[in-house]
Amino acid sequence: MITGVIDWAGPSTSSGVPGTKWTGSLTLLIWREGDGTVQTEPLRISQNLGKRDKASSGWMQQFRARACVRVRLAGPVERTATGLGARLMEVLPAIDDAELLAVADPLLNPPPFDDPVLGRFVPHARMPMLYEQVADWRGQPLDLTLSVQAPADLPTCTATAAALINDAAHWQAAAEAMIVERLYDVWLEEWREEGEPMLGHTDFLARLTRPALTVYPDGAFEFEWEDDGLFLGHIIMATGSLEEGFDDAGIAG
Repeated sequence: MITGVIDWAGPSTSSGVPGTKWTGSLTLLIWREGDGTVQTEPLRISQNLGKRDKASSGWMQQFRARACVRVRLAGPVERTATGLGARLMEVLPAIDDAELLAVADPLLNPPPFDDPVLGRFVPHARMPMLYEQVADWRGQPLDLTLSVQAPADLPTCTATAAALINDAAHWQAAAEAMIVERLYDVWLEEWREEGEPMLGHTDFLARLTRPALTVYPDGAFEFEWEDDGLFLGHIIMATGSLEEGFDDAGIAG
């Protein structure tokens, strides 16, 4: 028997292709087996739901984010390539485990993080492992996000962000070179509408607006810009790392 607190994302369902079986999943942020020691490594619990959409909606209605649940597992907790995992057998009557809820609270409702160089980051209201602020990027507002697995990752992320911001001219030029390399011809051949004026590289890049940056604990980062209609409202992205520089650019959304 496992008692735990569901994380901020709540339950989810997935299926490979139409007509295949649905799988329901949820993650316990904090949990314990029986009356045992509180475990702080997240536990991913899943269950095969069958092929019917009704089973999928029933799974979503059965659980809610941030709630305390008690379940019986179909087998032991196992370590997978992505962390701890287990299969669900049945959901038991819910209880409020005060100790679990107390341990989970600072993870579900973390305080702001104050970096001595970049200043204050505020946790996202619904996804508290995303810490946000508006920084300055070459005189423009930059939506800066630190995407962490745990609060201990924050100093590593801010160090990466500070390195990028302190050498913004270099990283902007490198991003623009990657975007031109990967996207300019794509726009020219596939997205430029009939009668739309031809743009050179400089005018093409001038259409990028509202920069955003997400930084990860492993040193990777992802820049995004709004496209001002170049790709019909898609987001322009460029990804890379401090160690390797930019490795790709594309569109999303």
